[in-house]
Amino acid sequence: MGTIIRSCAAAGVKGLVTCGDCVDLFSPKTVRSSMGGIFHIQYKHFPGSDKAIAFFKENKILTYALALTEDNTIYDIHRWEGVALFIGNESNGLQKSTVEKCDRSVFIPMPGYSESLNAAVAASLAIYETVRYRLGKGR
Repeated sequence: MGTIIRSCAAAGVKGLVTCGDCVDLFSPKTVRSSMGGIFHIQYKHFPGSDKAIAFFKENKILTYALALTEDNTIYDIHRWEGVALFIGNESNGLQKSTVEKCDRSVFIPMPGYSESLNAAVAASLAIYETVRYRLGKGR
């Protein structure tokens, strides 16, 4: 989680939402590994992903599930502004019901010999796709 927080802070992500029994953002290990990023982002916690998705939909924020699906790659998405990206835990990913409730599911293409990425690495790649989108928007 510290790596995800650090990537969010570096990329200028406005907020981080956690759901359910997610790791404590202020555990000493998480704070250390965030390299101070925890103090530069806003955060909110929901008891479950259903409540989080409902919150985003009420606020007209698109929800994208980062999941091993065959829908859209992160490079196919042409709107990365005003979105919430849902990322599952390291061992199980997102629950199928969460993926189905999100507006879209996206995946990171892996043409090599691995079936999945570490959650923090996958999150960082997707987060930096939002940066690429924002930087290229003025061109």
